Amino acid sequence: AGRPPRGPRTKSDDDAVRNLDNAVVRGFAWTAGAKWATQLITWASVLVTARLLSPRDFGLLDMSAFFVVVTGTAAEFGISVAVMQMHELDRRLFAQLHTVAMAIATLAFGFCILAAPWLADFFHARELKVLVVVDGVTFLIAGFQAISFGLLQRDMDYRRISLSEAVGAIGQAVVTVAGA
Repeated sequence: AGRPPRGPRTKSDDDAVRNLDNAVVRGFAWTAGAKWATQLITWASVLVTARLLSPRDFGLLDMSAFFVVVTGTAAEFGISVAVMQMHELDRRLFAQLHTVAMAIATLAFGFCILAAPWLADFFHARELKVLVVVDGVTFLIAGFQAISFGLLQRDMDYRRISLSEAVGAIGQAVVTVAGA
């Protein structure tokens, strides 16, 4: 009762639906492929790292990674989601949101720096202090890419999103194995 009557479907309506369907299928393919590739790369680096490190050192690495993941969950920016949903943003607002994202990222990194000595003392492992600080650098990277990631999501550019996630996973794997 509340909807206006619709006329017959036009060719442009069919083309729009077909284009959206194609975008969804391509997006799913890119996302699934990147997730599988990322998982394979991550698991391979974990297995190589576990083989290279002693059980104690691998446990320290895992404790540091766990702390950073928990801190990351608490410091979830949400800025890329805002950029994705708000089509009316202009360059000035993008710059302001980028500043906010970097401020939040810097605070999260600072929290890692402040918490690192406490964690090292709590677990009686002075090596943990350096690991937490180094792992905390990922917050700065995430803050730097928040706006770009939101724009890619808004534009439904799943290919670039997937490629950037895969490159990030490869970079993290290389750094982890090289550090081990």
